[in-house]
Amino acid sequence: MDPLTALGLASNIIQLIQFTSDLVSKGREIYNSADGSLVENLELETIAQSLQNLSIDILPSHSSRTDKQLVDLCKKCNEISQELVKAITAVKANGPDKKWDSFRQALSSVWNQKAIDALSARMERYRSQLDTTLLVSLREKLESEDRTRLIFPQGLTRINAEAKKPWHAELIETLKQNDWQAKSQQDRIAFSSRLSDYSKDDREQLCKAHILEQLVFGDMGDRYKRIEEAHQRTFNWIFQEGRDGDFVKWLSNDEDLYWITGKPGSGKSTLHNLMRWSGSKPLVTAGFFFWNSGTVMQMSKMGLLQALLHDLFIIRRVSELLLFIDGLDEFDGDCTKLASFVLEHSARPNVKICAASRPWLVFEVAFKQRPSLKLEDLTASDIMLFVGERLRGHSMFNHLESIQPQEAKNLIAEVTGKASGVFLWVRLVISSLLEGLRDGDNMKDLQKRLYSLPGDLEELFSKILNQLSSSYFEQASKLFQLVRAAGETLSLLSLSFAVDGLDEAIDAEVEPLSSLEKNTGQKG
Repeated sequence: MDPLTALGLASNIIQLIQFTSDLVSKGREIYNSADGSLVENLELETIAQSLQNLSIDILPSHSSRTDKQLVDLCKKCNEISQELVKAITAVKANGPDKKWDSFRQALSSVWNQKAIDALSARMERYRSQLDTTLLVSLREKLESEDRTRLIFPQGLTRINAEAKKPWHAELIETLKQNDWQAKSQQDRIAFSSRLSDYSKDDREQLCKAHILEQLVFGDMGDRYKRIEEAHQRTFNWIFQEGRDGDFVKWLSNDEDLYWITGKPGSGKSTLHNLMRWSGSKPLVTAGFFFWNSGTVMQMSKMGLLQALLHDLFIIRRVSELLLFIDGLDEFDGDCTKLASFVLEHSARPNVKICAASRPWLVFEVAFKQRPSLKLEDLTASDIMLFVGERLRGHSMFNHLESIQPQEAKNLIAEVTGKASGVFLWVRLVISSLLEGLRDGDNMKDLQKRLYSLPGDLEELFSKILNQLSSSYFEQASKLFQLVRAAGETLSLLSLSFAVDGLDEAIDAEVEPLSSLEKNTGQKG
């Protein structure tokens, strides 16, 4: 067994010993926990599972004669864990509805005091033996290295390169520098202390990874990924001081809540996303985007809490926290309670919340005294910039503008004015105008096309649907019904297979998807 394997194995043994010792400790009592709960069968089940997982980690896959003592310790610790698992099973069977003040009290219902004390003594003895055995084992291997230079020709170079965890190489380096010897009690204590610290860090990282795994839910970041990036040079005004709804000023003052409101499609989510990642003040940020077209978790309070906790748990220390919560109006629940929840938690020390929603009365009443901005009142210049750059990206428009510059300028201004601050409307209208340019429209034709399009977003959607050719009605109906019935967001490829029918989907050749198939849903 090489030094790195021995260290990893020792760390797992220490975690098991420490976990078991904490369980049976007289001081590990639960008198007044946060929710007043005691040790119940659910906790016992979790403890049993933890013991089984830890015991699996200490089973060595191979060993040599020099590592026999270390392997024997593994087996003895594994035996203890199995004894405890059996005891937990007996406790659960004897008192399925009973509660205890501590695990030790629960254990005393099936073991006598002498047996519990004996187990504690065994764990202490095994830990002491482990320190001595591991130190002797490492000394033997490092001395062998010095003699032959065959195990690690470049000193600690190979250890550093192969170490699964940085502390493995650090501990071996420290051992060599301090020349720790197993015969010296002082050296054994120093070695044991350092090994305990590293093992504790290992355990904390494992627990953290497990918690993060439990917090994650399917499609947690799906809404975020679907938000379009802000067009170049748009929304930059949000970071300028002295503007209406001064966001920069809010970041540094004592106000705890900032409310962004706007019409559907006005760019609230796009702005929110830009603000989260481009803020100038060094705050720790976390965010969540409610989405009523997504899964149940994406529109629920539980989804909000899990996503925020996931973001924050990755960060070890939080001094000042800035939370971004978008789409309050897409919450599948009581919006009055959601608004109260936002206000309650924004009032916590060192917490700021930037929330976004449509201008619903429930949010206007709740947030009326807070700093805010109405997005459609501030985006006219952004929309004009976007419209001009998209149209001028077409060579035909550039040709028309060179002949009729004033008419081109008026067209851009008319699109901007008719948009009333709704970016989504602008995107749809620009697509129509570009289609006209492709078909050879002149400036008057483009103006007629613009005038024929409704200024209201919902009316525009209706017009687009009403212009659908009757030959596509059946396919459109299928797609709408599939999306409506789906319990989750469907990919383009899934929709494509669904439209083609079950037989063709089943008979399709199984092979890796091409980039075209992944991006467009078209099958080769």
